[in-house]
Amino acid sequence: MHLAPFLDKYDTILFDLDGVITTEQMYWNTAALTVYEMLNSRDFYGNNDLDLDAVQNNMAKIRKEFFLDDSVIRYVKNTGVNTNWDLAYLVLGGALILGTDSDFEAVFDYIKSLDNSSAFNLYADHAKQLSDNTDLSLEYCTRLGGFWNEISLVFEEWYLGSKLFNEQYNKNVPENRKKGLYLGEEPLIQKDELILLLNLLKDSGKTLGIGSGRPKVEIDAPFKCWDIKKYFAEDRIINNNTIVSAESRLNLLEKGINLSKPHPYMFLKGVFGEDYDDEKILSGDYDVSKCRKTLVVGDAGCDIQSAKAAGCDFLAVLTGISGKDAKDYFIRENATYILDDVTCLMEV
Repeated sequence: MHLAPFLDKYDTILFDLDGVITTEQMYWNTAALTVYEMLNSRDFYGNNDLDLDAVQNNMAKIRKEFFLDDSVIRYVKNTGVNTNWDLAYLVLGGALILGTDSDFEAVFDYIKSLDNSSAFNLYADHAKQLSDNTDLSLEYCTRLGGFWNEISLVFEEWYLGSKLFNEQYNKNVPENRKKGLYLGEEPLIQKDELILLLNLLKDSGKTLGIGSGRPKVEIDAPFKCWDIKKYFAEDRIINNNTIVSAESRLNLLEKGINLSKPHPYMFLKGVFGEDYDDEKILSGDYDVSKCRKTLVVGDAGCDIQSAKAAGCDFLAVLTGISGKDAKDYFIRENATYILDDVTCLMEV
């Protein structure tokens, strides 16, 4: 077994995670449980006392109902929505605007009515609609505002489990309240094939990195379970913590600048390493030739948009939410390569 010959031209390979190396099944389940809890629990916007174990046991049905057999997920991913926090933000907000806890066809119609010219325009339109149709302020409703942060914390407790959630976020919820859905995560491909691929890439001298909207703890947890973190350069594991830190340090959100994909920041940071000066990246003060020797591997619209903006070649894998149906999209977007999955980086 050896690497595909076209990889010879690249020094660095940057992988998106979800839909490429990790499945998003548990993430989508987590987003569905987050919306369900916040819509129904008297602790948030509902009127009920919930049995959270029973809610988790019913997650397949909840996801099917709330996301309409994943039609909602496919739609928002194609608009460039990059995180499942944002998915929950859109669906929960839509339900509150419409005053429903059951008509998710109407919620989907609402989401489709928003400005979808870009993910950021979608969020801005949604925030205005949410503020106009509830008693919540516009500042509270904006992406990364109070409403969004409330959602992200509920999501994190479902995904990490209450014990790890307390440790990571300095909270004090009962440790046995939620078990942690990350424990059910599996690699998207067979684990032995993934390890063979990573070994081949590492042995060939490639620098391997990650460009994912997940926070660091949500990368570390499954990677430690699968014993694969050792294959990636520590300073090239670019994640949501990296973005939040840079946005805060440079006061970017106040200037209307968001560094999440499809902004090129995440992959540029992966090209040059976490220690490379953020202001130089944002001003274009870097060696473009290094970008040309970097291959980004992703499955979604925000990945190819971000990679192209960074000046990197892009390899699309058809293992995201749309599967092989995404091929025509990636052809239209001029992906450098299109493969069925990451195992196609290897040849017998």
